[in-house]
Amino acid sequence: MNHNVQFPLTPWTKLREAVGTSLGDERSAAINYLCSHYWYPLYAFARWKGWNHEDAQDQTQIFLSRLIERNSLEHADENKGRLRTYLLNAFQNQWSHHRERQRTARRGGGGDMLSLQMPGAEERFARELCDPALNPEDHYDRAWALAVVDACLTDLEADLARQGQAEAFAVLRPFLSPLSIADVSVSEAGKRLGLNDQAVRQRIFRLRAAFSKALRAHIAGSLADPTKEAVDEEMRSLRRALERL
Repeated sequence: MNHNVQFPLTPWTKLREAVGTSLGDERSAAINYLCSHYWYPLYAFARWKGWNHEDAQDQTQIFLSRLIERNSLEHADENKGRLRTYLLNAFQNQWSHHRERQRTARRGGGGDMLSLQMPGAEERFARELCDPALNPEDHYDRAWALAVVDACLTDLEADLARQGQAEAFAVLRPFLSPLSIADVSVSEAGKRLGLNDQAVRQRIFRLRAAFSKALRAHIAGSLADPTKEAVDEEMRSLRRALERL
């Protein structure tokens, strides 16, 4: 599986290097990584904090634009450990202390902004159930966990498509995601793929192993010091976040 575009292994260094460059594929990939993994979690956090759709979208846009344009990651403290924690703290600090300045920037006083909006964000937010037992930080973690799962499934799908196994992945994907229940049985999947039950179970076993490996790679990439213990703890955090769905 090609993880070069997503920088899953060493984002603290590669994201700094890529975001700090002016142009090129690496910078585009870094921006894609930040937006695909963190645009919606940050936006959802702001919405859960009580901001309306427009303000939440604007603040997320401004935050990530400034992060990218100023290469704020260069000054991030790796000792804080988690990229998602650093981004959330920086996001809260920025709109807590500079809200009026951000409004000025939105009106045109802060220079050009990169176009980072995520179409459909509000529709997605409206579909999510509000659990009164969860705080905005919990919702942020849940959105982050969903982004990680989706990114890993997308990577796995692309990898298998390159191997000519797109149809098999489409049939077996529901057996992989912790967010869904397979709408077909193993026997039905076997009929669609022309395989017996044992062969299907073997395929599912291998795909689950690949999916688990991809999850750990993405998790490791979000940690400043990706020791086995740290990755295990973050994996537990991901599972807890998904259990809240």
